[in-house]
Amino acid sequence: MRVIWQTALLFVLDVHRISTYDIHAALASPKKDVCDEAMAPDLGWLQQYIEVGFFSDYKRQAWSFYIYNATSYSFLWLNSISYANLDFVREACPQAARLALLLRAEERLPMREAELPLLEYAHISSEARLNSQLSKFTDAGMELEWPLDIGAERLRRLTLKMSSLAEYTVDMVIPYCNEPLDMLLSRRTGYNDDWLLTRPPLGHVNLKLYRLKECMQPGSTRNAVGSAAISLLPENAAAAAAQFMSVEVIAVDARSEAWEVGRYLLHIIQKYEQLADFTIFLHPDVFEHVNPRTLRNLLQALRVGTFTNSGLSSSETDAMPWFSYVSLAHNYFTRPSRMQAQRIARART
Repeated sequence: MRVIWQTALLFVLDVHRISTYDIHAALASPKKDVCDEAMAPDLGWLQQYIEVGFFSDYKRQAWSFYIYNATSYSFLWLNSISYANLDFVREACPQAARLALLLRAEERLPMREAELPLLEYAHISSEARLNSQLSKFTDAGMELEWPLDIGAERLRRLTLKMSSLAEYTVDMVIPYCNEPLDMLLSRRTGYNDDWLLTRPPLGHVNLKLYRLKECMQPGSTRNAVGSAAISLLPENAAAAAAQFMSVEVIAVDARSEAWEVGRYLLHIIQKYEQLADFTIFLHPDVFEHVNPRTLRNLLQALRVGTFTNSGLSSSETDAMPWFSYVSLAHNYFTRPSRMQAQRIARART
């Protein structure tokens, strides 16, 4: 019912208009948006990513995203800042606020969490229509300069596409020694606040721990599955492992200095004929390398069955689907003090 409701809501948004805005001219020769008057002349560190103005660049790069499926580092920053400061953006530039909500809804759609940004979008749209009726000074053409119609249409198409759900098998492969895995149970994941909406879902994932024999207790250097595998793990790893659909510990005869990726390759070789639909390769210190939200969103989309339908390809003739390989690496050092301590220790030896 949720998919149907989302689709119905999108039909009452602004998809009834086809914009006559000269998109290609705007992309080629961007002009300053009137909304930029609300911004400070110098935006500090962010200024290096801005060419014309904060809202001007946000609008132009959003058009590029919707038309060409193109993103950039600056676009990701502009969009993140717009959504994080939505109250201010709503007052300074309602069109930009609605754009940020459309993009937020598209981001949350695969996780079935698009309702709140869509409801806020509808509310701001109603306010904009009321204000345009009350004010004779409203510039109707100004709104057409923003890619709101095309964004809503793209979201409608994605919603319909994701109404067809799939069931996936998912393996998580980790080269392991005795590291704690309890950060997978946290909504803080190394930070001071609960900044994840929910912790990463694990109940649909098969955990494969390729554990070094030198890290195991004497007499227990063997392969194990299920509760027997969990019993071999340290307490701060066993609690997390118990949340997975299944657990397997594979004993590996290698030194701790051995390349971690070697155990990824070992998994592929040994399981080549029985690989899961999706295999996620992670380091044991997961959130030192992967944005927690990225991992959580990926696992949620795989759990609800929307992942493979959650993107619109730029070409229907692409030889390889966009989801054939997805890099999760962001090198997120959530505990830089630990890295600094390691560097000091190495310098002393």
